[in-house]
Amino acid sequence: RRASYFHRLHNISRGDYLLLRTAARLSSPSDTFLVLWPYNVIFPGVTGRKTYTGHPLLTINAKQKDEIVNRFFSNQLTQAETYKLLQDNHITFVLAYSWAELPSGLYDMIATEGSLALYRVNQSYLKSYSK
Repeated sequence: RRASYFHRLHNISRGDYLLLRTAARLSSPSDTFLVLWPYNVIFPGVTGRKTYTGHPLLTINAKQKDEIVNRFFSNQLTQAETYKLLQDNHITFVLAYSWAELPSGLYDMIATEGSLALYRVNQSYLKSYSK
């Protein structure tokens, strides 16, 4: 068996690739994912799912969105900014490193493989915050 999979410009581990495929299986085409770099670039092609930000040449306002995503994954957004990002962009899943510290209650980890973890955004928690 090969230890990694080549996808265009990125060489990713087998476990990470399997988690991307799991994300496709556990979601629907109407879902939107918040995906960390560099996985955001290949995620739509591997999964057939939408991302908040993807390849910079194929993303509207890529620079601004990349800055927001970087702040999200480095825990630099306020709670209000995080909720606004998730709500305004209809984000239903987050793909992060398995060691990332995401606030409990707002996300439910549903799968982990390789260095990645897949979280479902708790929509009822989001709705209760906006009231």
